[in-house]
Amino acid sequence: MRGWLRILVVLLLVSPFAEAPAQMVGAGLVVLASDHQPLGSPLIGGEIVLRARGVDSSFSLSFGGASLRGHADRFGSPCAGLVPPTADCAAQPLRDDARITAGSIGASLPIVRARRVRFSLVGDITLAQFQVASRRKSGGDALSADKLLIGAWLGGEAAWYLSPHLPIAVEASMAVGAFRPVVGGQIVDGYEPFEGGLRAHRVRLGLSWRVR
Repeated sequence: MRGWLRILVVLLLVSPFAEAPAQMVGAGLVVLASDHQPLGSPLIGGEIVLRARGVDSSFSLSFGGASLRGHADRFGSPCAGLVPPTADCAAQPLRDDARITAGSIGASLPIVRARRVRFSLVGDITLAQFQVASRRKSGGDALSADKLLIGAWLGGEAAWYLSPHLPIAVEASMAVGAFRPVVGGQIVDGYEPFEGGLRAHRVRLGLSWRVR
């Protein structure tokens, strides 16, 4: 529940900066994939989006929050830092449990409009908390990583309105992005797998409701 509470706080903080009241409210499924270790791939979760458009503007602003989880199995060392080589630190099967809580602000620019179909170029800036706990499958303490990253996404979105008389649309989008730490400073004897940043792909699928 803490992840969803963070999302609501983010939306409440950024919504007063919209140029107009929210015109679209959306919710859907989000899948994030990255080959970065120890980030489990793919991560799956949900997202809430508020979208606003100015009266004389051809593009719309969006404010969103998402919570994702995932896990991956790999073969590696359960130790990090300046640890003497021991049998307990030898490479072995591990499980990485990952969690991401994110808030974003972005914009979409329609490039194709029809009666019931819209294609748009989308981009956003995302602030995300990455948390990963890596455990050896044989048992023992977890190796934990927790880092606040900021990233940028760029991609495309398609929307299809179910009916001219209904304010509901099915939306799908794909984007590529890159993240960097908000605050750097790697500790020599610390575990900082996200210090170098990461690249990822994102897929969204959901419904939006036009409220005005």
